[in-house]
Amino acid sequence: MFTVSLGYHVFVEFNDFALEQDYDFLTISGSNQFYPAVSYSGYSLPPNIESPSNFLIIWFETDDSIGDIGFSLRVSKVLPMGMFFYNTFVL
Repeated sequence: MFTVSLGYHVFVEFNDFALEQDYDFLTISGSNQFYPAVSYSGYSLPPNIESPSNFLIIWFETDDSIGDIGFSLRVSKVLPMGMFFYNTFVL
């Protein structure tokens, strides 16, 4: 889970993405029913994501059978609407 200061949002930018289609998943969930969980699998680079609040949950599930490149993403603290980047974390 990523939590940033109140008044900011969490911004996720994908750099690389290659997961075994339909067996390995990266799931991102927001704060409530207005931002439901979204799962990504396969080889298409997911879109950039801005949370609707000051936290975002990211988890990875794998069946541990076939290995692939995986994923690389950057998590940043931004003002709403992505106006300004602040503290950046790279996974």
